[in-house]
Amino acid sequence: MESEPSVFSSFLAGLSGGASFGPINIYVMNLYITGAVRRGVQFSCGALLGDLTLILGSATILEFLAMTGQLGTVIAISSILLIAIGAKSLLPSSKAATVTPQAWVTSGVMWVIFGSFLTIFSPFGIVVWGALVGATSISNSGLGLALVMFCGSIFWFIVFNLTLWKSSTFLSSRIRHLINRCSAILIIFLGLYGLLRLV
Repeated sequence: MESEPSVFSSFLAGLSGGASFGPINIYVMNLYITGAVRRGVQFSCGALLGDLTLILGSATILEFLAMTGQLGTVIAISSILLIAIGAKSLLPSSKAATVTPQAWVTSGVMWVIFGSFLTIFSPFGIVVWGALVGATSISNSGLGLALVMFCGSIFWFIVFNLTLWKSSTFLSSRIRHLINRCSAILIIFLGLYGLLRLV
């Protein structure tokens, strides 16, 4: 039987989803390194809107599946998927996918739209956020915990951008690797948490 999701686990889910070093975070970091601080902030705001869209979209789908009596199955599959994603992130990886801005990305608004578009249609983001929402089953508690999860993503956005703004060189390859490992461990923990909730 599933236990109720908590505010803490929802916040951790949002934090781990935001901190996952996929192509979006790497591109934001590259913008700061090249001196395009304003573009980095604009792109990050778009990515946040993309995160919110994926969280709410996943929660809506989960709510529909819960009505069909499949919530336990969804939690189990999502939790196993999170454990697999976390374990894969702990392994040595090849060069991350790169992001290339299109010709229409000129104004600040376009950079926000660009960040949102890439996040919403990123296979990495879709899988991670879908699995996080599924494992924590936030739709059980309505919109509140979905927004708490989004707050976790916002917290990462603020910390990440402030760190890059103060010193983009701080996030060396070694530091990025450490953050990625911590995020992977947190994702594995949330996967295990999801499985334990079924007991």
